[in-house]
Amino acid sequence: MITKTTLDRVLNLHSPVAPILSVYLDTHPNSPHGPAKLRLKNLIKQAKEATPVEDLEHDAKSSFRQDLEKLEALEEQLVTPQAPGYAIFACSALDVLEVLPLPRRVRDRIVVDSDAYVRPMLAILDEYRRYCAVVLDRRQAAIYEFYMGELLDTEIRISEGVRKKNFAGYYGLKEHNVRNHAEEVAHRHYRAVAAALFDRFKAHHYDLLLIGGHEETNEEFQQFLHPYVRERVAGTFTIDPSTMTMGELKEACARLEREFEEAEERQLVQQLLDGAVHERRAVLGIQRTLDAANAAAIGTLLIQDGVTRPGAICDNCGHLALEATACPNCQTPMREVPDVLDELAEDTINEGGSVEHIRSETQLKEHGVGAMIRFPVPVLSQASS
Repeated sequence: MITKTTLDRVLNLHSPVAPILSVYLDTHPNSPHGPAKLRLKNLIKQAKEATPVEDLEHDAKSSFRQDLEKLEALEEQLVTPQAPGYAIFACSALDVLEVLPLPRRVRDRIVVDSDAYVRPMLAILDEYRRYCAVVLDRRQAAIYEFYMGELLDTEIRISEGVRKKNFAGYYGLKEHNVRNHAEEVAHRHYRAVAAALFDRFKAHHYDLLLIGGHEETNEEFQQFLHPYVRERVAGTFTIDPSTMTMGELKEACARLEREFEEAEERQLVQQLLDGAVHERRAVLGIQRTLDAANAAAIGTLLIQDGVTRPGAICDNCGHLALEATACPNCQTPMREVPDVLDELAEDTINEGGSVEHIRSETQLKEHGVGAMIRFPVPVLSQASS
């Protein structure tokens, strides 16, 4: 599983002396493109054909050849893959070989560059939140922690032993007393569960809380949540805590997480479109978004998942452009890059902004990319996309 430490390490991969090989491979057993082992061979062949080895310095040439050998050695491992997709980063000059399992399939791709090509991995990680799920009724509760569809933590069970909401008794008096007692015990139970959730949210900083159980219980419980936790409730799902399986729990949580993600994506895109009117709070299109990045004005970058665009970067000052010309800032010759949107995403993160990859069908598809901006950006180019 990809952790923040791993992601930070890969984001910081840069090699001025030898190329870094970034490989993305679909390893799903039912892939329509054939065995992963053969497709990895084809990617290695592409890298060899596209890279002018004779132009590399001795150390760079040696590193590149070693990296290709390491990729070839992975072919046998991928005969029985443990994940539906992999991201692989190799650079012998940096003593780096990262083989990272991914939670979903990816498009086969190999990129040879001085930086690690991370945008496909960022797009996947953006789909998944670290979230907590609580499943409860009036007498017991279980708390689960999920990331990338996998259970990270063992369940924590809390029980107060309330068996029913009300009971019968003589002349209704016993019923009244027992019912009141049952309510008190249920509320004490809810408060205990809410306190446990608050402690876990403070310790682990979850993005979302999902609540499962009977419809009535789900509604009753939410009023006991601490405001900090309540504002992170992504939704509720109906499930029987006494009979549910882990498969049913995972399926319900995954569905609710995706529904939340789609609603959030639509809201973000609408905010982008509204802000792009007269470019007061946002910009649209590749060129205007590059202008915003070069001005360090991006607060949130939105990229349509799957969109790529070749471009250029100045290794001296970091200026981004669509064409490799002399840098307009420092006159240094700019370097061509296979996907300037990857450089754009990395630049945004380095400048303290955030990146959202949009998978849903929205109007962003017409523009490819856009950004919420911190301040108005002057028009620096005649091109608009």
